[in-house]
Amino acid sequence: MILLDRKVVRKISPNESYNHRLHSQFLKQSKFAHQNVRTPEVIGSGFTEDGRFFFDMRYIKGRSLASIFKSERLSTCIKMVDCLDGIHRVDGEVDIRSSIFDKLNSLNVSTDIKELILGVDWRVGVGFCHGDMTFENVIVSEDGIYLIDFLDSFVDSPVIDRAKMLQDAFCYWSFDDGSYVPKRKLMSVCERYGDSIHYRMLLLHLLRIVPYADASSKARLTWMIDKTKDKINRL
Repeated sequence: MILLDRKVVRKISPNESYNHRLHSQFLKQSKFAHQNVRTPEVIGSGFTEDGRFFFDMRYIKGRSLASIFKSERLSTCIKMVDCLDGIHRVDGEVDIRSSIFDKLNSLNVSTDIKELILGVDWRVGVGFCHGDMTFENVIVSEDGIYLIDFLDSFVDSPVIDRAKMLQDAFCYWSFDDGSYVPKRKLMSVCERYGDSIHYRMLLLHLLRIVPYADASSKARLTWMIDKTKDKINRL
């Protein structure tokens, strides 16, 4: 849509029951402020005639971080990830083991997987968290780096975002088109977030996607899950 000669993107809740989640995402995006990383300006919000929450933001023209990793130099990719890492300020610590345990129970996973994921100290730093920091949700524009598609999460911790970055760097989530990305670029991210807790959070992310995957994507998800389990066992 176009508003006052500006291209605008509208995010709208799929139903009324999702309103509170989209509103949380709206607040997270509206409050985000950082000197090196931006988010599209939120222009307004409201409700549709059938009661669904929405908000409008400025359209950002640019390239995704996935596109940057495909074509730019290693030094450029590292610089981008450095900037993204800079948004994470830890304000304290919280033990989320019980939350992880509850999520695993709700997924009805095997005892072996439960033990694998729970086999670490789950005290994590808390602070700002984008919630879904995949390579496709980072846009590089002429005037800077932008974060889009914020997501609410069960805990606001950098661990969530770093696990999502691994989802791309380790499991090639945003590269399912078969395009080539030099391994050394992706390894620069994997080495940065090489702690076992990040891979365990990645495994939890992947397991939570399985119930929503269609038949054509389940095989790829299974490969990602097995690859991540093997990595954890080797750490």
